[in-house]
Amino acid sequence: MVIQPLLVATIVFALPLGYFLTGQRVGRREVIGAVAIVLGLSLFILVGNPAGGNEDASNLAWLAAFLIIGVLCGGVFFLGPRDTPIGIAGVYGTIAGVLFGLSATLTKPVVETLHQGIGEVVTDWQLYVLAAAGIGGFVLQQLSLATGRLAPSVATVSVANPVLSIFLGVFLFDERLARPLWHVAVATIGLLVALAGALAITFAREGAPVEEAPEPLERLPDAAPLAQ
Repeated sequence: MVIQPLLVATIVFALPLGYFLTGQRVGRREVIGAVAIVLGLSLFILVGNPAGGNEDASNLAWLAAFLIIGVLCGGVFFLGPRDTPIGIAGVYGTIAGVLFGLSATLTKPVVETLHQGIGEVVTDWQLYVLAAAGIGGFVLQQLSLATGRLAPSVATVSVANPVLSIFLGVFLFDERLARPLWHVAVATIGLLVALAGALAITFAREGAPVEEAPEPLERLPDAAPLAQ
């Protein structure tokens, strides 16, 4: 519930790098989105104070989670709009974000098992599901980016990843936000503000004006031959 939402902040750090290294334009919309991400994540972490939880869940709980994720990904793939490049980017990006969230969640029990020895890890099913989810998410993200529509691709991954991770943290590991309930409400609002900031930056970058290359100069007529 803490680590995956913080990854949204990578978009914030990409702005100054793009400005200083590649000369990209950073406008008011991007700055407002970055401020929203920082403030939203601060509210989520400080007020929500996610804590508690278990290191692992039962196999039955994992099976239920896999069924939910399978239905979610299947619904997005078969019911999502795939008749345009934007729709394809959004569909593949959403599924990639879900798989990244699953692989991140599996990292917690796999690392805990690693403390018991290498033999315990390589004989545990969780390691191989983690690898499959990570590779599958990477491939689908590349398919999403290959459409050339960066805004829906980056936005869907940035939102689906932390949302699913938070759901699995609550559902599988019994992680909770701090009480009283108004803390939960403020933390939830903060997370939504951060995700909205990520969307604002992503779509702002997609719509940023691209400088057109200067038109070539008209070819000058050949000079008249010199008089003999």
